[in-house]
Amino acid sequence: MRPFLFFTGPHEFATARSKGRLKPYDVFRVSAKADDPIEAAWEMTIEPVPRELKSRVRQLLIEDGLPRLRAWLLSTPTPQRGDVPDYRKFMVSYNESADTLAYAGG
Repeated sequence: MRPFLFFTGPHEFATARSKGRLKPYDVFRVSAKADDPIEAAWEMTIEPVPRELKSRVRQLLIEDGLPRLRAWLLSTPTPQRGDVPDYRKFMVSYNESADTLAYAGG
């Protein structure tokens, strides 16, 4: 596979290697919303990752991602019926180039 060129600034170019990609893979997202006056809801979305990365992402999730998710869930109260419209989220993505998980919202 031929590398792609990406423009990164006025005079800089970066080459994306065949292995790895510049944009992290979204792994999962957990959210709680209280925008419905009748019923508050938790939602979990799990995104696919390439088969060759699956075992590594799983290992990182078990070692670091799930303990962080647990801590976030314990510290984030469930929205209650009648709460002011609210949206709480915890997102995890996998950066293949750095071989790390990145967290947002938690």
